[in-house]
Amino acid sequence: MLITKDLIALKDDKEEVLSEICLAVTGVWQGHAGGTFSIDAADIEKMKLNFDKRSLDIVIDYEHQTLSGEIAPAAGWVKELFIKDGALYGRVSWTAKAKEFIKTLAAMAADLRRTIEAEVEG
Repeated sequence: MLITKDLIALKDDKEEVLSEICLAVTGVWQGHAGGTFSIDAADIEKMKLNFDKRSLDIVIDYEHQTLSGEIAPAAGWVKELFIKDGALYGRVSWTAKAKEFIKTLAAMAADLRRTIEAEVEG
């Protein structure tokens, strides 16, 4: 999955800010528990059409917990799907807890990048 800089540019919690995230790209994937699978442009179009027909937001949970059939807290909700550069993107409304988690991960990633750059330069 692609994460854009918009994802970590979360504004203050008082206003609803939808983050743009990449949800699916075309290609073939191996090693999945369900076996090898592929996604093509027609699949992406069908995903968007199905979402638009349902008129329901899609939950984003932590570590696919909802697949276990147990109650799982939502991290956010996909409010809209769109296709850009052949990939499927969503506009997401994050919960307050998820926003803090994302900010923490972004800070950790930035620290790691600085550490690696210092080691390469040193």
